[in-house]
Amino acid sequence: MKKATKSGAKTLRDGLASDSGKCLIGPGVFDGISTRVASTVGFDFLYLAGSGATGSYLAEPDLSVMTQTEFAKIGEMMRCGQLKGKDVVDLEHFIERIRSAVEARMDPDFVIIARTDARQAGAFGGEYAGREAFQEGVRRLKAALEAGADMAFMESPRTTEECATLVKELAPRPVLINVLPHGLTPNLNTADCQRLGFAAAIYPCTGFIPAMIAMQKSYGALKNSGSDLMYCKGQSISDFFDQVGLREAWEFDDRVEKYSKEKADSTEEK
Repeated sequence: MKKATKSGAKTLRDGLASDSGKCLIGPGVFDGISTRVASTVGFDFLYLAGSGATGSYLAEPDLSVMTQTEFAKIGEMMRCGQLKGKDVVDLEHFIERIRSAVEARMDPDFVIIARTDARQAGAFGGEYAGREAFQEGVRRLKAALEAGADMAFMESPRTTEECATLVKELAPRPVLINVLPHGLTPNLNTADCQRLGFAAAIYPCTGFIPAMIAMQKSYGALKNSGSDLMYCKGQSISDFFDQVGLREAWEFDDRVEKYSKEKADSTEEK
């Protein structure tokens, strides 16, 4: 991976502030390997997928079962927005949370994204929620942006029409969209997100669902045919080590060793 020349927060903030009109794309990562691979491919930003991280770390669904200590090791998130049986706090409490984050922000480049799950909240009909739930989500996000949030995120608008309306209602402020395969939101591709006017789009499942499928095939092959070679696709353990940074580690060691030797030799000559 290339060494960062500026912080991730600064990179994201600059991307959102750009007048290019580009929709920033962030695939989901869920562990160290997925982060390495996605970084090598190259994206505008990466998104720590709660469902994937919880599944990878605990082998459990994303039902807020991870403790604060466990999340401190990999990041922080809330329960998956696509699940049933959720509700939201009242508007005052919601605004209070956003304003608290704004007031507590120490890094001026840190991007505060206001999220609401009102679109499928139990109070507004849950999985059968309609226009009232959508309008409530818009109302909350407008209040959050007024409270100082940098970007708005409504979990699970149900149609492309809702997506377009959401962007229009919150313009000119940036809006993020969450796209999961065959989820509550339409299967938008990156061009769709750009066309609809979203400032950023996350694809949380890009890493962990294909990884799960690949592992099912490979483990199944070893069990049923006695070999995993077919699914290793000619890759060796050395290729794996290169992917997770072994080459950079050796190069780092070589640079430090060379510098130390040259410094010691020059000191002895004096």
